[in-house]
Amino acid sequence: MIYVFPLLIPHSTPATAPQITVCQLSAGTLIRMALQFPGGLIGLAHVGLNVGLHQLYPTNPEGSFASSSETVEWEEEYELSEPPYQLVARAWNDDDTYDHTITVRVVIREPAATKSLFEEIKSLFGG
Repeated sequence: MIYVFPLLIPHSTPATAPQITVCQLSAGTLIRMALQFPGGLIGLAHVGLNVGLHQLYPTNPEGSFASSSETVEWEEEYELSEPPYQLVARAWNDDDTYDHTITVRVVIREPAATKSLFEEIKSLFGG
């Protein structure tokens, strides 16, 4: 499953009061991440991605992604096994003139289908 979340970040949004966007996902394993930074940002728009209150990406809590004309991508193996199956994007914009949009892409591998109770009992008795 592929999810796409455009983060519109108003100009002059400070790091101390970031724009919060909840990225609703589904159960499964997060296997690929991408953040697309359009041209012209010159590193003024920033994003950090949390699970709950814990910053997951980048790993260092004081860090953020900021770039221009680049898509930052990486492979991942992060299990989303408990609701609410969300990433929370914290974004801010040091540009005092222009709003900016950074696009977050998430690829999730669905969980393996589990056997029904009937199939489990049947296999226990060799049937």
